[in-house]
Order: sequence, then structure tokens, then C-alpha cells
Amino acid sequence: MPKIAFHLNCLTHGGAERVVTNLAGRFADAGYEVVIATEWIDDNEYELNPKVRRINIGLTPEDEKKGRLYKYVRRIRYLHDFMVQEKPDVLVAFARLALFRALMACKGTNVPVVISVRIDPRTDYVGLRNSFLIKRYMGRAAGAVFQTEEAKSFFSEELQKISTVILNPIFGIEGETFAAPIQQSLDLIPYMRDESVNKAFKGTLDSSAFLSSITKIDGSKGTKAVTVNTGKNIKTVTGGSGVDKINLNGGTATVNKGAGND
Repeated sequence: MPKIAFHLNCLTHGGAERVVTNLAGRFADAGYEVVIATEWIDDNEYELNPKVRRINIGLTPEDEKKGRLYKYVRRIRYLHDFMVQEKPDVLVAFARLALFRALMACKGTNVPVVISVRIDPRTDYVGLRNSFLIKRYMGRAAGAVFQTEEAKSFFSEELQKISTVILNPIFGIEGETFAAPIQQSLDLIPYMRDESVNKAFKGTLDSSAFLSSITKIDGSKGTKAVTVNTGKNIKTVTGGSGVDKINLNGGTATVNKGAGND
């Protein structure tokens, strides 16, 4: 079975951390070998599926005493060493700092890197430093995942051609458990055309529940009222001042939404 690695800073409670925790667990339950490489361990983190290995590749106490540039280079080196030693079939990097580290570290490893951009690049990927990193390293990506077409269009046409949009997964409403509608057009990513890898992604969710759009009514954070339109029925969960209209393609009401508008 393929070996899948994830890389991000830590597993503290947050959107990217939640997605990685859930994906890793689903892959592991499907029989895949899964390992997560993090930079540090936080006090308040998501609990991992016991089948998932986690390796801390962060700085040593001696490293912490060094200068900023030294520490920056060491983080890249440690991730490179992790990729060489673990030899995953693919490494998926989440969030800006982690994905740039992965793209720098992958040289000479033969490990394809898929990047996940989980925030509006028009605010998080601007400035001289980010512009340089994008031009210098984004070409190394084997594929990319964005949450909106707008975010995807921020990057080069070359990257867009090997990218796809998977809208934000939605997690538990008022104690109910729902599946995450993450699968959407993964065949657009060349590496995901590998049948075994694509099948693993499809196995992480109810394949008939694909999120197609979210429309905010009041733009507020912390919304708990959600309307789910599956095409066959409508499920409404109340409890907040605002309403999200979540349109799905498929005949299921298995959707997952956490507090707020991630």
C-alpha cells in the first residue's frame, strides 16, 4: 500500500490541523501507512488515530539557541532528512510556511509534494519575500489544492493546470457527526491519477456528498445555523444569528461544519 506523509507545524486546534488529523485517520483505517511530520508539539492538539505515526522533526534545544537564519535552514534540512528516511509515495504540505519548507526540502528526494493553500493568498502570499518564494519554488509542486477558484487563480497558469479546488470541509453541528465532503476532481492533479492514491482519497468520505458551494448570508463568524441542500432534501440546523447555504451534489445530508466560517 502507498505511504502518505503530511507536513505542518503542529496539530493544535485549527482548520488545517483538523483536516490533516481526519484525513490521516481515514487513510490509516483504509490500510495505508500514514506518517505526520510536525515542527513542534502543542499543549492543545487533536488526538490522532493510533494507526498514524507522528514524528517531530523540529529544532533541537541547541538549534533554538542559534540565529533565525540558522534555524530556518535547519528546519528545511530536517524535513529533507525525514523525506529521505521515510520515503513516502507523496508528501502533502499544509499552510504557507510548511508548504514552502516542503518544496525546498524535496530536491533530491524523489518525493512528490502536493501543497494545500488554506487561506486567501491575496493577503497571506503577498510581499517581496513571498513573491520570490513563489517564483523560485512553486514549480516543484506535483499538485496543489485550493479552497476557491479565486485562490487558485492567484498563482501561475502552470500551477493551476496541476491543481484542483476542494471546498472547505464542514465538521459536526450541535453534537451530530457528519462526513466531510472533500473529494472533488482529484483527477486534475496528475499524481492523483494514480488509481491507488485516488481511491484512498475517495475512501475518506461519503463519495455521494460533494460540496459545490457555500453562500454566507450575514458574513458573521461563529455561525451555527446551517441549511444543507442535497438535491433530494434540505437539512437545517439552527442556533446562530447567521445562515450558511451549503449546496451539495448528491443524495445525502452527510455534511460537517465546525463553528465559524473557516
